[in-house]
Amino acid sequence: MRKTLLGLPKAPRTALPPLGVVHIPKLYAEELAQRGKIANGIYTSERLGVTFPVLAGFSATTDVPQAEFAMRRQSPVGLGILMFVPGKQPSAEFFDGLSKGFAQALPKGSSLTSLQDSLVTVAGLPGQRRTWAISGIGQWLRASLIPLCSGQANYVFVQWWGDEKTRDLLDRWLTSVQLIRGGAAPICREISEPPK
Repeated sequence: MRKTLLGLPKAPRTALPPLGVVHIPKLYAEELAQRGKIANGIYTSERLGVTFPVLAGFSATTDVPQAEFAMRRQSPVGLGILMFVPGKQPSAEFFDGLSKGFAQALPKGSSLTSLQDSLVTVAGLPGQRRTWAISGIGQWLRASLIPLCSGQANYVFVQWWGDEKTRDLLDRWLTSVQLIRGGAAPICREISEPPK
């Protein structure tokens, strides 16, 4: 009688979207399966064609939205991120967009001030980088845009630090990045081949 009064059905109903069964699109599921791996303190991505050591004292993960790899240390603050960005990216526009995204994550009252644009080489590949000061918290942010796949895609390395020693450590991280093979990374073939 109580079930009748409450109007409960005899059997549970099948859940419908948005709370029902969710299927991960095939491309996204394949991308997750092809993410790089961290083993014995070394990050390796066959798909992106890069490898480098994780910095001592940093925790690292490949389970980060919009990034391939991230490592972090709480104190003194240090953060290193590798992202893969398809498409041609004019550096000024890219850096402006990236700074707007990071600015949204800053504590209230903090802001980014662009300090310097410069050339950089990572794993023998030339690119450009921009450095920002983060007002209010005495920290700095740097992003390096490294074109690959004949300019059709980019590695983006992000560094965030709070002191000079950590900055130097993160700079050594960039110099430790190595390409796995001399030719193009497998991701370049994916980009150049039309979808089936």
